Amino acid sequence: IQNICILADAKGISSLIMNGYDEEELCRVFHIPCRFHVSAVVALGYKSPDYVQFMQPRFGFEKMVFDSVWN
Repeated sequence: IQNICILADAKGISSLIMNGYDEEELCRVFHIPCRFHVSAVVALGYKSPDYVQFMQPRFGFEKMVFDSVWN
């Protein structure tokens, strides 16, 4: 999956690895045989010309680093 995303980015295509979906519903909608297990879904596409990406960390630096690690 990572290689697909890296190659897509090299070709100017955006990608997003998704999880947390209803696997049974996904298999039903896309007619995936029950003998297969869906481990992830990868969305691929082009960004709109006016898209602006806002980089915001999930946690502040103070919540990710503890003083005891550096002492």
